[in-house]
Amino acid sequence: MSAAEETLTSNVVRTRIGVMTYLAPKGTLAEEGELEDLRAGVDASLDAWETHLVIDFTSVQVLASPVLEALLDFQESLTRVGGWLKVAHANPVIREIFQITGFDEIIGIM
Repeated sequence: MSAAEETLTSNVVRTRIGVMTYLAPKGTLAEEGELEDLRAGVDASLDAWETHLVIDFTSVQVLASPVLEALLDFQESLTRVGGWLKVAHANPVIREIFQITGFDEIIGIM
């Protein structure tokens, strides 16, 4: 199995592995521009009918509350076309945010 990596913006790398697309944002996801880059990555995946997305939080240390709303929007868009959204490599702080807000029951955490 091979992976095709593509840098969408300076803040998001997109990798396709099998039927899954990995989006790896960099930075804090606290600035509007960083969130817009992630949103562009999800939109590009949907345009290509890539409906099984994993957002890799390896490089994300913190995130702003608009990101939580965006994740719900992403999940809804993907579910409508038969897909899903999962989050991978979330640090303990982000995992705790997901648990406190109930996101861990809505969006799968790998």
